[in-house]
Amino acid sequence: MPGAIHPDAEDIDARTLAWAFGHGIPESARHRARLEAVRPGLLTARVVPDGSREPLQVFTDFHTWLFAFDDDHCDEGAGDRWTADGWAAHLARMGRVAETGDPALLTGDPYARALADVSRRLRGCASDAQRASWARAVRDYFAALLWERVQRSAGPFTGGLDEYVLLRLRNGAMQASIALLDVASGYEVDSDDRQSPRVRALVEMTAVLVSWDNDLFSRHKENAGGSGAANLVDVLASDPRVGPRAAVDEAVGLRNQVMALFLEVRGLVEHDAGPELRRFLAALGRWVRANLDFSAASERYADPARTWDGEPDWNAVPSSGTPERAPAAVLAWWWTLRHDGLDRVPAAPVPA
Repeated sequence: MPGAIHPDAEDIDARTLAWAFGHGIPESARHRARLEAVRPGLLTARVVPDGSREPLQVFTDFHTWLFAFDDDHCDEGAGDRWTADGWAAHLARMGRVAETGDPALLTGDPYARALADVSRRLRGCASDAQRASWARAVRDYFAALLWERVQRSAGPFTGGLDEYVLLRLRNGAMQASIALLDVASGYEVDSDDRQSPRVRALVEMTAVLVSWDNDLFSRHKENAGGSGAANLVDVLASDPRVGPRAAVDEAVGLRNQVMALFLEVRGLVEHDAGPELRRFLAALGRWVRANLDFSAASERYADPARTWDGEPDWNAVPSSGTPERAPAAVLAWWWTLRHDGLDRVPAAPVPA
């Protein structure tokens, strides 16, 4: 899919930075300077190049909130300020702010005020079902952040690929972003279509692809900052049979395997899809492309030292998994959706 960008991208970026700084986020001066250099509005302007202006601005402001929250509270050892119990309570309250648009549970917290503003503005451009879906995905994101915090406190990640992928399905907030894709463009996907097994799998694949691509781009940033965050390359390199350089190619191979499956399953869904669902399916693919274009040029992921020795093999294939077999058990149900007949497809996991 060719890249594209919203014609008002510069203004969208300027407005979201003014919004963030007006709410007092990020709290760190260094992180404010980084956010300004990153230009987060240019990411969402690529993700939704046809977006309706005010819904797209809300979508953008939420992503700017995520960038800032990640830097202030999640990366570079920032989580060390919290005990696990304190972090759990804070995230539970923040989840309630997303649900209600009321920051009273966290009076004085600039992130609560900013998230409440996003929640309230969604009332003017999203249906009740769309807002509920977004709030649920935000709560899932916060739950994953708690699990990640507990994992970090125990030392280096030792859970293996399955546990890592299960964490990565939620801890990047991608499903909360995807919940607003149709909102940002001023339409709504039918609920039955959105909850069908194949569409849910495509949403998960998009979340994993963007998260794994971010792992490749951000590994040096997280390692240099001492965040202790689990990263796909490091998880693969922890296998004594795989060195750090081979792990990079293995990571690229795994994302290429998922990308091929995404295109195959999306083609099956498109065959009988109506116009809104077709638009949503195209938007999922655009998220993956937009993230690559944005990250390749972003100051956020600039790596003058190059973390790996030489350029990765971007055409790599994984040593584990095949076109017929998933590389991790937690992803295995995606591969069952390749069949032509839905009568042969087992039930998808039921959302919490």
